Amino acid sequence: MPDIQTLKRRLRVKEVLAQRHMSMAKLSRRGGLTLRTVRNVCRNPFHAAREITLQKIAKTLDVPVSDLFEDVPGDGI
Repeated sequence: MPDIQTLKRRLRVKEVLAQRHMSMAKLSRRGGLTLRTVRNVCRNPFHAAREITLQKIAKTLDVPVSDLFEDVPGDGI
């Protein structure tokens, strides 16, 4: 039987912030988000962020929401 590999969706907010030379605090202020929320999505790339949160982050960083994600190998079945 062939190996079946699942993919997990990983948040890339921390990387996009670095590319934009923006701090978590600045994203928080400009995006109207709490610093705690921004820290959660930056420190835990598998955080289950709400859609509205991701939309605010993407808008503030001037990127499509899809740029905030990448698929990475997960646990096999």
